[in-house]
Amino acid sequence: MTTEAKFHWAIIILLAVSTVYAFYWVWGLLFILWSIQSLTFGRVFLLSRIYRKDEPILFFAVTAMWFAFGVWELMFDLLWRFGIDSFLGWNFYGG
Repeated sequence: MTTEAKFHWAIIILLAVSTVYAFYWVWGLLFILWSIQSLTFGRVFLLSRIYRKDEPILFFAVTAMWFAFGVWELMFDLLWRFGIDSFLGWNFYGG
């Protein structure tokens, strides 16, 4: 097994463990990193490869969606985890 393959398996295990223990901020960081990588390399993957030069509107829509998902997961998980929502007077979960 190559070093790259070991790294990929470690990431899969990290994501599985973070999901089980409800550390969704890890997923948020991953989505943000995916969006940065897609802007850097000019391609994004959503069931098939989408290239910036061929489909610019779809490319930027998917990249923006990934970035928004990442910020959403990161923000709401950290707000929930550290109780900042009650400090600011927001109640994201109703009640």
